[in-house]
Amino acid sequence: MKKIISCVLCAALLLTFLPAPAHAVTLTAVNDSILPLDESTMPARLGGETYVPYSVFTTLGVSASENDGETLSFSTAEGYVYDQNLNSYSTPAYEMNGTVYVPVKLCCAKFGFTYSSLTLQGENVLRVADGSAQSDSAFIAAH
Repeated sequence: MKKIISCVLCAALLLTFLPAPAHAVTLTAVNDSILPLDESTMPARLGGETYVPYSVFTTLGVSASENDGETLSFSTAEGYVYDQNLNSYSTPAYEMNGTVYVPVKLCCAKFGFTYSSLTLQGENVLRVADGSAQSDSAFIAAH
């Protein structure tokens, strides 16, 4: 019995190290456009959250400079994030390969955007949109 349990555990461990299938790549779309597939646009999963490079939100008009509206301040070194009212949040930003990744759910909620996970022609697409974008079904039909 111990031998069977050991074999099952070893098999489960080996499965976690197998390469991901090709369809595991997730594309990023902003409003009605699919961004080019490269390191600066691809989302990542960290700690159970979905992250995108900060540049995805600059495409939607979010600025890194101070302004009078909603703000989120991230410190990748210290791992904290807070807003203009000094409320803190538990999903920090991360720096990977020289790119700052920010949490999609938090940023969309704070800045009034929506996000959705779609399947388009067999590919996974993370779509971040503002109020001017077409619906997800129209986006899929157009692409």
